[in-house]
Amino acid sequence: MAGWKDLPTGLKEPLVAFVDEEKLVQEGKADRDSKERKTLLALSATSRELRELVGPILWRTLDLSHQAASRHHSFAAEIGPSTGRFVRNLVLCDGPSNLTHGPVDFFLLVKGYAKNLSAGYQLERLTLASASRNDDFDTIELEAVATFLRAAPELVEVHLSSFGREGEDRAVVAAIEALRGLTHLRKLRLEESSETLWHEGLTEAWSSSLTSLDLSGVTDVVKADGLSTLRGLLERHAATLRHLKFPYYDSPQSPQFSLPHLETLSIQPNEEARSLPLSFAESPLRRLRIELWGSFSERKEMFAGLLEAVEEHHQTLREVRVKHLDPKDVEQGGKGLELLKGWCESNAVIFELF
Repeated sequence: MAGWKDLPTGLKEPLVAFVDEEKLVQEGKADRDSKERKTLLALSATSRELRELVGPILWRTLDLSHQAASRHHSFAAEIGPSTGRFVRNLVLCDGPSNLTHGPVDFFLLVKGYAKNLSAGYQLERLTLASASRNDDFDTIELEAVATFLRAAPELVEVHLSSFGREGEDRAVVAAIEALRGLTHLRKLRLEESSETLWHEGLTEAWSSSLTSLDLSGVTDVVKADGLSTLRGLLERHAATLRHLKFPYYDSPQSPQFSLPHLETLSIQPNEEARSLPLSFAESPLRRLRIELWGSFSERKEMFAGLLEAVEEHHQTLREVRVKHLDPKDVEQGGKGLELLKGWCESNAVIFELF
């Protein structure tokens, strides 16, 4: 009777993959005590061959957010370079729910993470974020950001969020230089209510060309310097950018952005900025996402203004989705909403309200 060792590798791989058929472990969605994860851990301990087959599934996503401090401190012993080479997606958050030490200790921990994960230089997606918005707790230091980015040169996707408000300019510049130095980066998400990383350094030359940029969490870009940074950043990636989530915008001015390949645009305009889609008149938009802000009376007036802007893209537009903070009010949104919806229907454009 044939045993495991007699099976060809080509057959062993799908058998191992079947354990995590729904990819909950691989995508970091499985509970630590799930049956699938326990089975994969047991298989991994059986032989070197199984460890190599199980590793890419078991450790592909390493989510260290909302974990006990002891879990962070045991990282080197539990993961180590040999396992770290399997990690492709890392989520690491700092905050009161998971850490009890100060920022200096956290920085030292990050250096340990970077050392173990850089063994194979294979990390593709990275999330560094603060789990807390409370000023009473420390946030991830910018020195840690630069350290991590330099240790993972193969990153394709990066999400950076909520850093200390009083970072030294030297640390800010180092973090941005490390970000711009990534050669494979394609997707970037910045959430910067503190404006720490919203820095003119973003407008300098990049080693990568972004296809997706999420700035929906960035605030106060209307200020002269902020808008200049935004324009410079978009110009750097104009040749490749296809998907853009625009920052919250509350100015009646509609600055022009030349993005010749932009297909998906998400915007958060208030009543004064209802003509914002006109800022992208040169783009071949196929999908437009609109998140409405302001009072009910203001939102009611916005639909008419948005219709004019949407009509500008009638040759390419295929889908319009409107997110409203109060769907019940939208149902009574009046003529403006009906005009926008009617225009979409008559032009074979999918319209969705959510």
